[in-house]
Amino acid sequence: MDLGLAEVHRLQSEPGAADSHWGLTEVHRVRNQYDEAIESYLKALHIRTEIGDRQGRADALWGLAEVYRFRGGDDEAIAFHSEALQIYTDIGNRQGRASALWGLAHVRRLRDEYDEAMTPTPYKFATIYDTIHGCKQAAAIFNPIGNTEAATRALKDAADVRRLLQREEAL
Repeated sequence: MDLGLAEVHRLQSEPGAADSHWGLTEVHRVRNQYDEAIESYLKALHIRTEIGDRQGRADALWGLAEVYRFRGGDDEAIAFHSEALQIYTDIGNRQGRASALWGLAHVRRLRDEYDEAMTPTPYKFATIYDTIHGCKQAAAIFNPIGNTEAATRALKDAADVRRLLQREEAL
C-alpha cells in the first residue's frame, strides 16, 4: 500500500518537474545557452515520455527542434519537428501540427537559402516545393483556429520561398 502511494506521489510530482525543465529551457534559449537548453528539454522529454504525456512529449520535441534550428543543426531540427508533427497529428492538436509544419518549412527554407551551391537540382526544387507546401498547410491550419498572425507569417514565408525559386529558375 505504501509503495503504491509513493508511486502516486512520484507521478504527480513529475509533471511539475517537467514544467520546471521547460521553464529553464526558455531562460537558456533566450541567453543563447543552447547546450543547457537541450539538456533541459531532454529531461522534460524523458519525464513526459515516462508518464505517457503525448502532448508534453510533442511540445518537448518541438522545443528541441527549435533549439537545434537556432544552432544550425538542420538534420536534428527536421527529425524532432517530424516526430512532433506525427504526435500532434495523432492527438488532434491543430495548433501544434501547424507549428511543426511551419518549423519544418522554416528549416528547409533556411537550408536552401544559404546553400553554397546555387545550381538548381531536382532534390533542391522538391525541397523548395515541400517548403512552400508546408507553409501553406500551416497557414490553412492557423487561420480557422484564429491565429491569423501566424497564418500571415506562414504565407509570407511561402511567398519568400517562391521568390527564391523564381530567382534560381531565372539563372
